[in-house]
Amino acid sequence: MKRKKKKTTKSKGGEQFILDMVKLAAVRSNRTYGPRGREGLFEFLNGVVYLIATLMLLGGLILLLPGFRLQNHPYAPLIILSIGLCLVILVNVHDLFAQAVGINFHLRFLTYDPQLAFVEFGAPIFHIIGGVLLLIATITLLKVWFSLLKSIMIILL
Repeated sequence: MKRKKKKTTKSKGGEQFILDMVKLAAVRSNRTYGPRGREGLFEFLNGVVYLIATLMLLGGLILLLPGFRLQNHPYAPLIILSIGLCLVILVNVHDLFAQAVGINFHLRFLTYDPQLAFVEFGAPIFHIIGGVLLLIATITLLKVWFSLLKSIMIILL
């Protein structure tokens, strides 16, 4: 009795590759957070908070210019900058968390598109690091400003 050999095709791996690439494209275009009906809600909220943070950073930097001195609150621009930086850090931490736990990203897709790691993980990490460093510098400058203001008040009184 002769046994028939099973046909093994290598196309199954290729079909799986194509299926995974389609899933990768779907993940990129449809970011899903949580249950159905909320796909765009958290992405929209991230964008709104990021926009508010950017406007706060812009306003704080403009108020630091020499022509825009606030007589009653000389430290207000630094506080506005600090709040804006905290919001930027918060949005990027949320985005990084959503990527890491796989809410809108699957780690196996990194094998198909290595640049995806730079976009989905690298950008938020570098934004968080840069935001924290700038926040430390702003708080340090705020402390120096407060001590300078305190010494001027002591001299005047």
